[in-house]
Amino acid sequence: MIPFASFIIVFSALIGVGAACAAVGQACFRRRSDDVSTRLAVLWSVASIGLSIVVPALDGFQASKTAAIASAALLAATALASFFLSRYWREAAMKREAERLQLAKSGYADSQLADPEVPQEPDIEALCAKAARTYDLTRREEDVLRLLVEGRTAPQIAEELVVSPNTVKTHVRNLYRKLGINRRADLACRLES
Repeated sequence: MIPFASFIIVFSALIGVGAACAAVGQACFRRRSDDVSTRLAVLWSVASIGLSIVVPALDGFQASKTAAIASAALLAATALASFFLSRYWREAAMKREAERLQLAKSGYADSQLADPEVPQEPDIEALCAKAARTYDLTRREEDVLRLLVEGRTAPQIAEELVVSPNTVKTHVRNLYRKLGINRRADLACRLES
């Protein structure tokens, strides 16, 4: 017969591991995973490690009332924390989304609505395509322009486009002439105008 304290310890550990697996599965395999799911997965994973390893180690893997109470308390604390924290995290996410939608309705551009933690880079393809139409560039000149904007050197461009470096230099001269610039530093200013 299994002592009651051992049963509580094993039962708590199994529930903790099951909840951790469910949280990880929800965070990884949902169509639209969010930060809340990921945070809950981390919370339950840490708790299951505590339930599986730390609590039984309190007594040297011998069941006692102390270890049973500790495992049940850790399980209950994790369940309560996950309930309240998930509500708090979801409300904060909904508040951020509502603010973003309010800004969208008031006419701000999409680039201003983006997540401030993610740096926004200009769409190089779009800038180069616009410049190609505006300045009547050939397709190859547009390719060279895109690679120049990305910071590539003439030998790197020649290698990527499978042409000689002299051909690249010719395309660059033609680009500068058509764009009305004299050096590479003026390229960004010309594309943004």
